[in-house]
Amino acid sequence: MIGKLRLTSGLILFLFVSGHFINHAVGITTIDAMNAVSAYTITPWRTLPGTILISAALLTHGVLAVWSVMRRRTLRTSAKDWLQLTLGFMIPLLIASHVFATRGTFEVYGYSERYSYELYALWITAPLKAWTLCFALLVVWTHGCIGWHNWLSTKPWYLRYRNPALFIAILVPALALAGLISGRYRIIEQVEEPGWLAAVLAPIRPHFPEMAKMVYGGEFRVQLVTVAIIATIILYHLIRWFLNTHKTKTRLHYHNPQTGLSADLQMRPDMTLLDTIRSAGIAHASVCGGRGRCSTCRVRINHSQTDIPPPDATEKKVLERISAPPNVRLACQLCPPSALSVTALLGPNPSAREAGPQPRHHAGMEQDLVILFADLRGFTKLSETRLPYDVAYLLNRYFAAMGTAIEASGGHLDKFIGDGVMAIFGIDGDIESASQQAVAATIRMARNLDKLNENLATEMNAPLKIGIGLHSGLSIVGNMGFRNATSVTAIGDVVNTASRLETLSKDYDAQLIVSERTAKHSGFDLSAFPLQSVTLRGRQDPLEVRVIGSALEIPQTVEPDK
Repeated sequence: MIGKLRLTSGLILFLFVSGHFINHAVGITTIDAMNAVSAYTITPWRTLPGTILISAALLTHGVLAVWSVMRRRTLRTSAKDWLQLTLGFMIPLLIASHVFATRGTFEVYGYSERYSYELYALWITAPLKAWTLCFALLVVWTHGCIGWHNWLSTKPWYLRYRNPALFIAILVPALALAGLISGRYRIIEQVEEPGWLAAVLAPIRPHFPEMAKMVYGGEFRVQLVTVAIIATIILYHLIRWFLNTHKTKTRLHYHNPQTGLSADLQMRPDMTLLDTIRSAGIAHASVCGGRGRCSTCRVRINHSQTDIPPPDATEKKVLERISAPPNVRLACQLCPPSALSVTALLGPNPSAREAGPQPRHHAGMEQDLVILFADLRGFTKLSETRLPYDVAYLLNRYFAAMGTAIEASGGHLDKFIGDGVMAIFGIDGDIESASQQAVAATIRMARNLDKLNENLATEMNAPLKIGIGLHSGLSIVGNMGFRNATSVTAIGDVVNTASRLETLSKDYDAQLIVSERTAKHSGFDLSAFPLQSVTLRGRQDPLEVRVIGSALEIPQTVEPDK
């Protein structure tokens, strides 16, 4: 709720600022054009509804911003967040006098300034204030754009529009500054016109002393309050730091397989995992800045001395969105009460796509899967008589044929190993659908291989042959690897067994060997192929399998799409 209020109030303020920037940009043409456009960009905010809306947004955003800093357990954060925080506290210091000189005089004295007087007051009577306002425009705009970026970074589609958005973010303030500076030269020309200055100053002369007192007095009070708030925040965190240094610390073992980093850290009970990790100077993913809007800071809990508190509403919503298993938590929301061992699930610089919903297996989980291994027969001997580029051409044609068959059947193409293929079925389904898809994939693979042999008949002395092994069982599936060499894969005995069944197919001169468990769940009638018991290297118990000479011999009771 607090996050939504802060976001909504920020968007209202950004809309208000954007209107002013557009109005300033019109100054590239004429001052009269600036006055005309202000009827659409400024006047609506001076109505009663507009005043209530902008006042509520300003108060809400300011209070929630201070509250978010006060509730931080440490002031150590990313450079981007520090920049946004610093710019946010600079805004009232820089624009207080401008607000009182424009909106304040309107509310108290009913004076609706025109751009003619505003440009005169800035560039002629107080040029330093004018340049300060130009700098303030950049500060306000940059602060708002960082907020937009933090919010949109959790949206997968943002990657496609990030560069155009950056272009607009640079163009708008550039045009606004160009309009203000252009107005400076136009106002200098108009001041020289007889009677112009007297006409501009006439409405303000009766109240000028009171208005000046209000503007400078209001600016001083706003700046005083802002400095007091900043000092209070710093003092508050210093006192908390001093008191918490004497608290009993617990141990946190942190491991990030993406970077290869493992570290034992001291953890205070009042700090989140993310705060603890960053306080140690370790880069840890957090696209949303630790606000609980994304899941990029997620970690897998390996071990905990005591029960971990359940996720609150904010964390639970994000975890449900990514279908996270129970042992996955958000580092920015979890304050563990005792020693803990965790593994980071993303690298320190994740993409926006990784901030969005992810399948459960991305966190690593045990699942009933079907594993397929396939290997070309006699390819080593075939490649000895061919040029390397010819071998690469044949392999790519073969990989394309097998990969297409696997993906068309609903499988996950895990990897190509030399001239072999590994595929996983059932990541997002049950064992029955996985087994059916796997057997259907072998039929498609056989068909595609026959077509490939027809197309390559003039280039080879003998047709290509493959051996396939299928086995099912419990396996650990998830993102595994190191740094950039990370992908979704499976490990466990079921993988080793499927590989050995593929190797065994050579001895039987068969294209396919399917374990009986997989055959039973597949829905295909494989009773025509004798049930055999085989002993595989690394397994103590024999395994019942079906040996199939060609996958095209399988009765099409469950017909795969051709």
